[in-house]
Amino acid sequence: MRMRTCLRGALTIAGLCTAGSAVAAVPGTLTQQGRLYDANGSPVTGQVSVVFALYDAVDGQAPIWSETHAITFDEGYFSVALGGVVPFDDTTFDGSVRYVGIQVGADPEMVPRAAVHSVPYAILCNNATGDITPSSVTVGGTLVIDGAGNWVGAPGGLVGPTGPTGATGDAGATGVAGATGAGGPTGPAGATGAAGPAGADGAPGAVGATGAAGATGAAGATGAAGATGAAGATGADGATGPVGPAGATGALGATGTAGAPGGIGPTG
Repeated sequence: MRMRTCLRGALTIAGLCTAGSAVAAVPGTLTQQGRLYDANGSPVTGQVSVVFALYDAVDGQAPIWSETHAITFDEGYFSVALGGVVPFDDTTFDGSVRYVGIQVGADPEMVPRAAVHSVPYAILCNNATGDITPSSVTVGGTLVIDGAGNWVGAPGGLVGPTGPTGATGDAGATGVAGATGAGGPTGPAGATGAAGPAGADGAPGAVGATGAAGATGAAGATGAAGATGAAGATGADGATGPVGPAGATGALGATGTAGAPGGIGPTG
């Protein structure tokens, strides 16, 4: 039996978004309505099995979701809640365009497939405005805001880039000095600095009291002999003293050796 359908409205995703003030759970089904005619153009009446499928491309081969409904048609009209048999998961509608395929009974799937469209207010779900009231916030499977409103995600994303330096504000009043803290340990001695210029001589100090004599030191080494002094001038002769008595005649001395003969004198 060849069928053809006339859809009164394309599949919409109105049920997937709610206002920020809503607290009830979001319905997990979508409404598909239309009217089915047979090959002769007559409205179909009675129960027929219909397979609804979603594809990620208009000519996709494998559906990303599908379910079967036994629909009772009334003069061709039908209305069915999709997702009631096989629930949609988080990847079924991820913001990409999806295409609806409909197969009636044993007939091939109808062509062309219809794109899934949004109803006007569902478009707002692409970017929330105003207040939102989630019980928690999870991004990529990681909890970032818990049920108490506390940020529990990675802290790195909370710090923005450093802004430009603002103008210097007025100096505030000087606060009360705090208590002096305990002295820290003495640090290592620094390198000796360069000697500064010599200061002016101070006034002579008073002479101090004479100290006690120290112990006699050891004798020093004998110094070198000094140079001979110059001879003094000869003094004046003294007066002649009295002649003393003649002394005794001494013994005769030995005869001396004869001297050599003298030379011959000239002839007279």
